[in-house]
Amino acid sequence: MRNEYKEKIASKIVARYADLEVRIIQDIVRRIKKTGCHDRTDVAFWEDCGI
Repeated sequence: MRNEYKEKIASKIVARYADLEVRIIQDIVRRIKKTGCHDRTDVAFWEDCGI
C-alpha cells in the first residue's frame, strides 16, 4: 500500500472515532439531565441517582 493511501485511511478512522467520542459524551450528558441529578454533589449524585 502507498503511504498516501494509508494516511487517508488513518485520517478517516480518526475522524470516525472522534465523532463516536462526541456522540457518547452527548448521550451521557443527555442521560444525566434526564435523571434530574445534574445539580447535586458527587456523593448525592451516586447515592440518589444510582447511575
